[in-house]
Amino acid sequence: INFTCADFLCDTITVMPIRDNGFFIRYYEQMKALSLFGGNRAKIMSIFYNMLHRLSYDALYNPIMPALKYIEENYQNANLTNAMLARVCKISEIYFRKLFTAQFQTTPKQFIIDLRIQKAKQLLSEGVLKINAVSELCGFSNPYHFCRVFKEKTGCTPTEYMKQNRIYKIW
Repeated sequence: INFTCADFLCDTITVMPIRDNGFFIRYYEQMKALSLFGGNRAKIMSIFYNMLHRLSYDALYNPIMPALKYIEENYQNANLTNAMLARVCKISEIYFRKLFTAQFQTTPKQFIIDLRIQKAKQLLSEGVLKINAVSELCGFSNPYHFCRVFKEKTGCTPTEYMKQNRIYKIW
């Protein structure tokens, strides 16, 4: 679920794995149908709060949630490994990778890279930092690796992205 925020410059990304996506799809479809007609705000909010409750409940009983929290807080660490994340979850590395891949349909390493690219896009659109600083803040071992991965993921270089997506603030 993506939320449109009034303030574009959010500095956190929260990831919550979902066990039963059918449950959330059904609720989403109900909300979508209700949104077509006026006067359903209370019912839509009720469904939305049920979804949030289910997400929080699932998060409490998910063995890889500690790793997600750790990734969120330490994505800028270039030395982040599956072994570290498995230790945080108190499970074996093999079991961790298996659970993670089953829940996110991607490897932990790819997940971290995608998160780093999202953060880099945000920093680049602000247009304040140089490419080297963005690379370092986002956990890439060197700027050349960052530029290569960024272009591979987005189709443009960090410099091109910055020029095309710069957010201008009027003070």
